[in-house]
Amino acid sequence: MISSFLSLFLFYFQGFSYPQFHPIGNEKGSEHVKVNVDYRNVRKVPVPRLVGLPLFEAMQMLRSKKLEVGLIFADDQIKNFTISDLIVYIQNPKEKYDDGRQNYIHKGEQIDLWITDDRSKIKK
Repeated sequence: MISSFLSLFLFYFQGFSYPQFHPIGNEKGSEHVKVNVDYRNVRKVPVPRLVGLPLFEAMQMLRSKKLEVGLIFADDQIKNFTISDLIVYIQNPKEKYDDGRQNYIHKGEQIDLWITDDRSKIKK
């Protein structure tokens, strides 16, 4: 039941990304139009910290940064399945490397989320 609800939730709230088509080489008198398909912007953005955020807020933050929600893994010990109570306790990729440097990914890439309703699982 949890997985079917999450699937429905993601289908409803997650936007769909479509490739952008940029015509090139369409000079006057040209018989052919070349199309460059740009699936994602090659610019890198810092990985946001999603750990500790409610699931809905984490999804909104990803969308605002032009990133995508990847897989969502639900804790098997979730007791209260109210969407506002579900929080992110692990994300991949992480916000920072183990040595403290900021992690960056390309726009359009996905971040996988692990969710729970148990706040004690959140690492500070």
